[in-house]
Amino acid sequence: EQFAAGFKRSGQAWVITSDQGKAGDIHVVLGPHYALNQWRNHHRCVWVDRAFWGDPECVSVGWSAGIDRTFPAGAGWRNHPELVPWTDGRDCIVLADYGDTGLDLAALVRPHCERVEIRRHPAEGGSGALSDALQGFQIAIGRNTSALVEAAISGLWVVCKSPRSPVMPIASASIRDLVQPDRNEWLRGLSWANWSGSEIESGELWECLTT
Repeated sequence: EQFAAGFKRSGQAWVITSDQGKAGDIHVVLGPHYALNQWRNHHRCVWVDRAFWGDPECVSVGWSAGIDRTFPAGAGWRNHPELVPWTDGRDCIVLADYGDTGLDLAALVRPHCERVEIRRHPAEGGSGALSDALQGFQIAIGRNTSALVEAAISGLWVVCKSPRSPVMPIASASIRDLVQPDRNEWLRGLSWANWSGSEIESGELWECLTT
C-alpha cells in the first residue's frame, strides 16, 4: 500500500495483487522467497527485502539484477546508525542464513577462536534481539544474512563467505586475516538502500530509483 501511494504521487498506474505471475511493466516483489523467482530477471523489478536497520519500519530496496540487487547511489548521507568503535577479542558468533545450520562455518573458525556460538535465522530458532545476541562477541561470520550489517555497525570484525553480501566492502576474507577498514563510506552508500515506509509512501524512493 505504501508503494502504491508512492506510485500514485509519481503519476504511475499500479495494482496490488497476490497473483505472483501477473505481468506488469514494473514489478515490486518481496524477497527473497515470495514472488522474486518469477520476476528477478525482469528488466524493471524492484526487490524489497529486510531492512539493514530500522526493521520493521524500514526495508531495503533495490533493482533486481538476477541473484543480486543494485541500489540507488545518492550523494551525501541519509539516516543511519552510529558506528560503534571496533572491538578486540577472539569470540565469534556464526550468523546463519535461512535454511543453513551454520555448522560448517563454526567448524571453520573454531580452531582460531576462543568461543564460537551459532545464531540460527529467526524463522528457524534464532530468538531474542540480534543486538543482544551480538553482545560479548568480537567477530561475526556469515554468508548473505543482513545480520552481518548490524554486526559490522556494532564494531565486530566480519568474515564474509559470499560475494553477494552487502558487507563485502569492509569484510575480512579469512578468520586468519582480520581487517578493520574505515566503514564510513560503506555505511554512507548503504544508507541509500534503506528506506522507511513514509519515504516510500511519499514517492521519494521512486524518484531516487529512477534518477
